[in-house]
Amino acid sequence: MVYTNAQAVTNIRLAGPTAGQGRVEVEINGVWGTVCDDQFGKPDAAVVCRMVNSKQNLNIPAVEGVFGSGTGKIYYDSLSCNGQETSLADCGSSPTNDCYHSEDAGVICDDDGINYRLVNGTDANSGRLEVEINGQWGTVCDDEFNTVSAQIVCKKMGLPSSHAYIQFFGQGTGNIWLDDVMCTGTETSIFQCNMTRVGDNDCEHSEDVGIICTDQEPSLKIRLMDGQYPDEGRVEVSINGGQWGTVCDDLWEAAEAQVVCNMLGFTNGTARAVGEAYFGSGKGPIIMDEVECTGKEASLIDCPFGGFGQHDCDHSEDAGVSCNGGRVEQVQVRLVGGSNKAEGRVEVLHNGHWGTVCDDNFDDREARVICHMLGYDNGTSIGVSGAFFGPGTGSIDMDELECKGDEDNIGLCRFDGYGIHDCDHTEDAGVICNAQAQNLTVRLVNGKNANEGRVEVLHGGIWGTVCDDLWSTANAKVVCNMLGLPRHNPYGATNCDHTEDAGVRCVGATESPLRLVGGVGPYEGRLEVFHSGSWGTVCDDQFNVSEAKVACRQLGYPTDTPLVYNSSSFGPGGGKIWLDNLNCQGTESHIDLCLHNAFGVNNCDHSEDVGIVCRITNITLIGPTPDRGRIEVQINGDWGTVCDDHFDHADAKVVCRMLNSKGDINIATVEGVYGPGHGTIFFDELSCKGSETSLADCGDSQFKDCTHAEDAGVICSDGDLFTVICYSGLIFFFLILDSDGINYRLVGGNDANSGRLEVEINGRWGTVCDDEFNTVSARIACKKMGLPSGPIWLDDVICTGTESSLFHCNMSRIGDNNCDHTEDVGIICTDQEPTFNVRLEGGGHPDEGRVEVSINGSLNHIAIFHSGTARAVGEAYFGRGTGPILMDEVECTGTEASLIDCPFGGFGQHDCDHNGSNNEEGRVEVLHNGHWGTVCDDNFDDREARVICHMLGFDKRYIFEKSISFTGFLAFSGTHIAVNGAHFGPGIGSIDMDELECKGDEDNIGLCRFDGYGIHDCDHTEDAGVICNAEKHNLTVRLVNGKNANEGRVEVLYQGVWGTICDDFWGSVNARVICKMLGLPYSQAEGVQHAFFGSGTGPILLDNVRCNGHESSLALCRHNAFGAHNCRHNEDAGVRCVGDSDSTGRWCRSIRREVGGFPSRTFINHIIFSYRSGSEETPIRLVGGVGPYEGRLEVFHQEQWGTVCDDLFHTNEAKVVCKQLGYPTDNPIVTNITSFTAGTGKIWLDNVVCQGNESYIDLCVHNPYGVTNCDHSEDVGIICRSVVIDGLLLYTGVVTDGLLLYTGVVTDGLLLYKGVDLDRKVVVKEMCCYRQVVVLNKCCYRQHTV
Repeated sequence: MVYTNAQAVTNIRLAGPTAGQGRVEVEINGVWGTVCDDQFGKPDAAVVCRMVNSKQNLNIPAVEGVFGSGTGKIYYDSLSCNGQETSLADCGSSPTNDCYHSEDAGVICDDDGINYRLVNGTDANSGRLEVEINGQWGTVCDDEFNTVSAQIVCKKMGLPSSHAYIQFFGQGTGNIWLDDVMCTGTETSIFQCNMTRVGDNDCEHSEDVGIICTDQEPSLKIRLMDGQYPDEGRVEVSINGGQWGTVCDDLWEAAEAQVVCNMLGFTNGTARAVGEAYFGSGKGPIIMDEVECTGKEASLIDCPFGGFGQHDCDHSEDAGVSCNGGRVEQVQVRLVGGSNKAEGRVEVLHNGHWGTVCDDNFDDREARVICHMLGYDNGTSIGVSGAFFGPGTGSIDMDELECKGDEDNIGLCRFDGYGIHDCDHTEDAGVICNAQAQNLTVRLVNGKNANEGRVEVLHGGIWGTVCDDLWSTANAKVVCNMLGLPRHNPYGATNCDHTEDAGVRCVGATESPLRLVGGVGPYEGRLEVFHSGSWGTVCDDQFNVSEAKVACRQLGYPTDTPLVYNSSSFGPGGGKIWLDNLNCQGTESHIDLCLHNAFGVNNCDHSEDVGIVCRITNITLIGPTPDRGRIEVQINGDWGTVCDDHFDHADAKVVCRMLNSKGDINIATVEGVYGPGHGTIFFDELSCKGSETSLADCGDSQFKDCTHAEDAGVICSDGDLFTVICYSGLIFFFLILDSDGINYRLVGGNDANSGRLEVEINGRWGTVCDDEFNTVSARIACKKMGLPSGPIWLDDVICTGTESSLFHCNMSRIGDNNCDHTEDVGIICTDQEPTFNVRLEGGGHPDEGRVEVSINGSLNHIAIFHSGTARAVGEAYFGRGTGPILMDEVECTGTEASLIDCPFGGFGQHDCDHNGSNNEEGRVEVLHNGHWGTVCDDNFDDREARVICHMLGFDKRYIFEKSISFTGFLAFSGTHIAVNGAHFGPGIGSIDMDELECKGDEDNIGLCRFDGYGIHDCDHTEDAGVICNAEKHNLTVRLVNGKNANEGRVEVLYQGVWGTICDDFWGSVNARVICKMLGLPYSQAEGVQHAFFGSGTGPILLDNVRCNGHESSLALCRHNAFGAHNCRHNEDAGVRCVGDSDSTGRWCRSIRREVGGFPSRTFINHIIFSYRSGSEETPIRLVGGVGPYEGRLEVFHQEQWGTVCDDLFHTNEAKVVCKQLGYPTDNPIVTNITSFTAGTGKIWLDNVVCQGNESYIDLCVHNPYGVTNCDHSEDVGIICRSVVIDGLLLYTGVVTDGLLLYTGVVTDGLLLYKGVDLDRKVVVKEMCCYRQVVVLNKCCYRQHTV
């Protein structure tokens, strides 16, 4: 988010009880509005107080509607003032807001009119402290509140104050106004003290502070009870001679013990604190808790504490001390759990029981003392932590043990007191005595250099590996420095195999992990560092380009031109602020080598979190010209390439922009068209929009699964032309040479003007596929111009006729095609229109027969012809012709005047002349004219399957509720399944039927509609098949290579062979089906990709698996035919089975926020996403409208949003969209881009036709995704309106009296939605509730009136 400077503020006021207190309201352009309290702090309050000319300038911010909720516009959100500005307009703020008026910010510039009272005390001078703000009484939290603060309050109230102190007087109710009040003693009001924002606290009323105002110093008496000696025992205190009570051990440590011992005169020994009723449980009240002393105070009453009588303890937590009176305490120790007697977990004997020592602050100094106590004085002593020798049991007797290292007994070392700790047994300390004598020999194996490799250790004369369980940089540091032994189980006791062998890289100083968060791509974001087990941010104090360079270098990103931003760009973080005042030279390899404050020491808040952008330093093309070639980028001085996965026109456009190319074609090339590069592949699966200035601004995958054979390239310009005529013997070809290296030629033709079109790119000739290539494209190629074999360079070339070069036309990525050389396009360049004649031969009547055509006088026959309403026949129904086959794949609409006007494969271009695992499944074949032929899978689904299975005797008639089919995929509904894409292998011979359409209840497919015998546009890769009685068939699956039985790589058994599944379209929905098949928990199953559980071997059996989550078997999900894939084993799919087995879980997602039953008034980009379980429902959204109920319609497909063309889109289609979004459906309005502006990117849907009762748009008829003849000027928009009540259209639109209720100007000049008329008059009476407009005294919201 970019913070911007605001509009000019023309006026400001505080709406509250006095001129110096209240809700902040500003006037901009004559309209008053409020300020949101998000990140509203003391610097912002200081600017406000300056603007209102406050005399006191207390500058205290108030939040969460302390001064009530305002109305109208919320002008500012996330203000970021430094406190010195003269106006809020000089501060940065967010360009949008996500606030309600309940979050309106306020300030207290002076405390006039703020009242104080003491409640529930024993007299007028004592009680719970309460303050009145804006007419409401509230309490004060005791966090940080001490006797100094109490004295200031008492003085302000005119009560005795010199010896005021804190005491608890019960819980209050209502607001807790103040928290973290910290006074120095110089203040005259607690509102001059440091505190949190008014109304912002983390307290409960059990923490309400109370005070006693007095000039009499309270007398605190103290005694020790139930110890063996006078200088030890349970601490008990009495206030002003009253009842004796105990002290709770919360925060009780050596400093507090020292004060107690000093009060009692025991000053010669080492004071030790003990807790957990070490000297037995006391009786009576618990008088003090959370006492925090420095050790220098004269009395406990001088230490901060919770207040007399305020605690959350019982007597099992009574504190005690041992003042030690000069006695030397001889502690006994032992070592347990080691592999020999010189190592083990440290245990101490206390009160007759052995207990452990916590590892807090435990290091080699403590280890030296313990080893000395045990007689091991001759070697190196090592302290180990984290229950290195296993966790102990029983009590934890010592914590925070601190020795100098030369003591004779740990009883002489400082510690918190027996039983005082904040540990568990996973923190038990241990020692290794005489470590040199038992050190391991280690080596690094198989690394790229001597500083890295797999770790191996020598034990018992045998080298072995180390398992990576719990392996970390801390362990690696031990290996690299050889300072001790890494943590391990007893030798040979592991649960690992060699796939878990640990390794290290030895790189000098400890390197704290970094990450960038909140950016658009991986190369930018808020900088965060990992320390002490958690991620935290970095303060922007002194953070400049040098520091950014080091961070980018550590992350492996570009370092030459990094940018530094504040939190306004990438948002504030949460949790710890780990680093501040970072100061780098810029040459360091990682950030730990720079100067900085100690971790966690800072004076910042998250509004100062730093962010950086690491840019690409250089980019070039390796190819024949500067505008064409393989993309190479330089990052940190190293050159590398870009993978072609998902690399497309938008990515190419960014590359060409970075190169400052003057060309305008921006064509992506793939699969090493410009040869393989070397070095690092920096980017994979780039996802640019096309508008970015650098690839670093685009998203890309963290997983790189490419080789240099997939290096991407671009063509930014196609240059100028010159002409050469080449002769070779009797063969000549006409060559058009391009000054920039792209050349064209025609080969194999009759003259210089005809032949197969070939294009030279990067010195290699290749052909052009005929897909989508038409006469318009031919004319353009003839204007521009082009040896057989070699690559197929171009495919799907679609020109409009206005282009000067093929490379200006739409096309697939260069080198990316689904063709073979039987589809090489050829052209004839001529200005003469061809003559075309047609006749019928071999028929019994003049109006029937074999179709023969003559081109420019030569007679030929046409093999396949789609007619209009006449019956078309094929397979030489009227006998075989002679001569060439001149036309194939003719596709007419029926209205053309001549066949030559229909699209076809090109004159002379054709591919013509002319079994299952059990008896219940297989490829469908039909007998016609004595020969068996196949059925094409176009439109073939379960209805046809039911008829065929019925014909074969598998004729149980079922009533099916739903029938779904997907060409090229497996489709299922009920018992009989249609399978497509030559699921049972391709047939041979004729294809007899295509476009077969049955209702499902016919007795024979001869009663179904089809295009005619032999009429088809298919090949045998599209042969249809069926599975009858599908419920008998199932796949066997297994999970391989997981750490437990509930996870692993998914493998399926097919025809006796185990194989893997490609991860295309793989996700949690598919994972649930797998887990369900295996009887494992599945409600929260997770699908994992990129061979997460290792790469498999053998065949890849399934690809593009798409389940809806309710299937009982993977066989019932849609997928490619077995073995049909475009994957490698680094894309093997896996699953983790978690959740409940008896529940499908909550796996639908909705990003809509609900507030009080109504939609939230703030939406992300005014969008509502809607996902529902149990369907193949494509997400949709409305974009660009004033509210969530209107906008340009967009659908989410193939990981990107695209628009819908308005062709055939009317009210029925709009009703389905509104229903899918959960909006009103009675009278939606269909509109175009004049209402909501044109979209960008893909146009996904066209010719959508709905009946109006469908539950989501996928159930409507429409073109395949991406197939359209539209541009974005035809993007459809809709308005989902509510019903009309009492003549009012309640959500959007015009009511019967001419009022536009949602947004717009009414006939009398009032703009009702914002509550402001055009004359800048506030229309308060016209507004009610939230986002509801009062019209004719009615409060309207969607379908409601009040």
